[in-house]
Amino acid sequence: MRLPSARQGLSALFDLFSHYACLGCAARTHGPAPLCASCLACLEPAPAPPAEVRVAWAFDGPLVRAVHRAKFGGDPSVPRRLGELLVPACDDLQGEIDRVVSVPLGAKRLFLRGYNQSTELARSAATALGARMEYEAVERIRETPTQTALDRAARRRN
Repeated sequence: MRLPSARQGLSALFDLFSHYACLGCAARTHGPAPLCASCLACLEPAPAPPAEVRVAWAFDGPLVRAVHRAKFGGDPSVPRRLGELLVPACDDLQGEIDRVVSVPLGAKRLFLRGYNQSTELARSAATALGARMEYEAVERIRETPTQTALDRAARRRN
């Protein structure tokens, strides 16, 4: 019988006493998985995107709530955990992608939020792909209004 390493033991102990919550329904979970089993079962595959685009799941139900928590919850660990849900869409790219780029936030929004959720999500994808994270490959050249205040047509123009 093989005993767990000290790191595995400490990790299991930490998970036991940590208060993780499902990002979709806020139910207590055992460990840092982003969604509980019930919310995972509600995820639907995304409709077929263009060939050069990767989309893991349809933006509906518990995923909408999880994304809102990632953007507006004030906790940068939330989008990091949510980034785990990107892995299935990237599995076949293992070893083919050498870098991952995130979308920069405007300076005002970054100051107010305290973190860039896109960077945190991208960091998870980069780790899963074994790729380098590029932080300055893209530059935001203008501040844009928050999408939550716009209707569908205005969001497209923005």
